[in-house]
Amino acid sequence: MKRHLPMVAVVVVGVLATGCSPAAGDGRTALPPGAPVAEQSGFPDWALGSFSPALESPAPPENALAALGRALYSETGLSHDRRVACSSCHPLDSWGTTNRPLPANNANRPSRLDIPTVYNAAAEVDLFWDGRAHDVDEQARESIKSPLEMGMADEAAVVARLRETGKYEAAFRAAFPSDPAPMTFANLAKALGAFERRLVTPSRWDQFLRGNRDALTRDEKQGFEKFVSRGCSDCHNGTAVGGRMFQVAGEVRPWPLQSDSGRYSTTRKREDLFIFRVPPLRNIEKTGPYFDTGVITDLSEAVRLMARYQRGVNLS
Repeated sequence: MKRHLPMVAVVVVGVLATGCSPAAGDGRTALPPGAPVAEQSGFPDWALGSFSPALESPAPPENALAALGRALYSETGLSHDRRVACSSCHPLDSWGTTNRPLPANNANRPSRLDIPTVYNAAAEVDLFWDGRAHDVDEQARESIKSPLEMGMADEAAVVARLRETGKYEAAFRAAFPSDPAPMTFANLAKALGAFERRLVTPSRWDQFLRGNRDALTRDEKQGFEKFVSRGCSDCHNGTAVGGRMFQVAGEVRPWPLQSDSGRYSTTRKREDLFIFRVPPLRNIEKTGPYFDTGVITDLSEAVRLMARYQRGVNLS
C-alpha cells in the first residue's frame, strides 16, 4: 500500500468542478466512449495516461432496479427515527452533499466528519474516509446500519420497515423477477447501488481526455501541467481523479489535523494510523468543506496544506 495523501492544484480543479449541474433525482450519462488522444491535446502520454473519462451510465432510465433504488434513496423509513434518508446527507440537487460535516456520536470518531459526494462514487475503489466499504452497494448497507448515520438496528429491522410502508412489494418483484422472495436487505443495497451508479457528471475534462484540445482554457491547461509536475496526479488519478487508494496524512511533515485517526479507527492496526482514502476531485469546488473533518472551507488553503505536508512544497 502506497503511503501518500492526495494533493490538489487550484487551476485544474476548476475544470473538474464544471461537470453538468446535478438535478434532483437525475443521473448523468457520460460522453460517447473513446480513448484519450494525448498527442492531440498537446500533452505527452505520461501526463494523461493515469486519467480516464467519466463512466458510462450502465442502465437505461426505465430500468426497474435503478428505479427502485431511486425511490429508496429518498425513503426516510430506512432510518431509526424515520427522519433521515440517503438524500438527507447526499441531496442530488446540491452536488450530492450538504456542504457541512456530519455530527458524530461515537467515541471512536471525531465530533464531525465531512460528507463525501455521492456523484461519481461508483468510480471509486473504496468508500468512506476509512475505506471500509468497497463499492456503492456495501456503502449503502453500512450507512443504513451505522449509528452515525441512519442507525437501523439490523437487517431484519430494515426489511420490516419496508414491509410496513406497503409501497415497495411490486417494485422489488419488478427489479428481481427471478427471486421468489425479493424484498431483502441485500436486494435493497443492490437497488441503491444501481441508482448511484447512474450518478456520473461528465464535463469538459472528459472531452479533453478524449482528445479535444480546445475543451480546456489556457489557464486550465497550465493548471494541469502544475498538477502533474507537482505530483498531485500520483494519488489523484483515474476516472474520479482520486478514490483509488489509501495514503498517509503527513508524508513529509506531521499532519496538523489529527482529530480523526483514519483507518485505525476501524482496523485498530497501528500501521493504519492517519491512513485515509484519497478523495476524488470531480466537482471538488462544489463539494467542500475539505479533509476528513471538514475543517478547511477554502479550496486554495486545502491545496496549500497538501503541498506543504505531503510534498514539502510552499506554493505561492
